[in-house]
Amino acid sequence: MEVSILKGLRNAFTVNIELRGFDYANLKPEYLLKYKIATQIKSDFPDYKIELEARTEKFHQRSYEIGDFITEPSFYNKWEIERSGFIDIAIYNSDFKAICPIEVKLINPQKILVEDDLIRLLDYLKAFDRSSITSAYFVYIYKKNIFESLEQIQKDIDSAKVRAKNVICNFSHEIKSRLAYDFFCESIGEFSNFENTYDMKGLDQFELGELIRENFHYVGVVIKIKVVKLF
Repeated sequence: MEVSILKGLRNAFTVNIELRGFDYANLKPEYLLKYKIATQIKSDFPDYKIELEARTEKFHQRSYEIGDFITEPSFYNKWEIERSGFIDIAIYNSDFKAICPIEVKLINPQKILVEDDLIRLLDYLKAFDRSSITSAYFVYIYKKNIFESLEQIQKDIDSAKVRAKNVICNFSHEIKSRLAYDFFCESIGEFSNFENTYDMKGLDQFELGELIRENFHYVGVVIKIKVVKLF
């Protein structure tokens, strides 16, 4: 599914250019990203049911397998899930069983917002032995100004992956060590006035500075969190 998510991010970037023209740097709103990711997943996995801004309680109710009836309050006490709120993208299988939550953030999100979403995603995976949810995704965009040329692109992708790994290392959760984490980082769009450093020669400092300010690079970052089954 990570391939579909990255495709969706690239599609959002393309649409943003079509709508806004030269003002590439303002990739927003967040809902545009969610919509393009969701439609790409649906295109690649037509049997999946997808809901944007799904209620937390509704999604979690569709994830458990319990033979006897339990009341709603006891359900939430048992599973220790936040009752209020919404999931950015909720993925269900063909039987409308919840299988994967996706949280999406815009550009270079603040640490506290990242940790809040990660904690919620891991909460969904707590009861993996009795739940249909076995994986989750956290998605955001890493934006970097291009100070040299398009030769910088791969460096930015490598940097984005290092930062994503640090995000996981630097937050705590009771089941964090029982899960596996995969990191997918790809360029989803860029703009530079220079193809290489040779194009920058001969320009005065003021002109060079103005042109460099217009250069930027977006890296799509997808963190996959999955249950590791022990046999």
